[in-house]
Amino acid sequence: MLRQSRKKTALALFGSAVFVALGVWMITDSSTDSSRYSPEIVVLIGWCAVLLFGAFGLKGLYNLARPMQVVLSPEGFQVLGLRRLPPVRWQDVERFFMGQVKRSKFICYDLKAETMSNFQRAMDMVRPGQWGDGQLPGALEMKPDDVLQLFDDWHRRYGA
Repeated sequence: MLRQSRKKTALALFGSAVFVALGVWMITDSSTDSSRYSPEIVVLIGWCAVLLFGAFGLKGLYNLARPMQVVLSPEGFQVLGLRRLPPVRWQDVERFFMGQVKRSKFICYDLKAETMSNFQRAMDMVRPGQWGDGQLPGALEMKPDDVLQLFDDWHRRYGA
């Protein structure tokens, strides 16, 4: 079982709190003439920051209490979190690969063509993207390279 890192979650939660505080400051101190934007725009941006980063913060609080988990078994793997995703069988996976956005790495997977349509219906997915047919949660307790190696090993062992 792999868990989401509480340390990384707490860091993201701190970042959300900073942006919520900045949004509140923009809302409450919008009457100054020092901004090149109208006070109404500043208040609108402040509310957007509070709502957006407040939602991220609430999810971060939930993830601190109940970190996302990836459960591995000889049959397959399942992601458990706020929303329980359907299990993925090893033999349904075509390959695992590393996705990257700037410095953030995450594990992606492609499903075999014959199982994709059933999985899409179960996941309510509209389309596979450049990051494959699915992704594992980021910020796990293991490094992404080690997670990829682990999943490749399990896939070789149980996917045949």
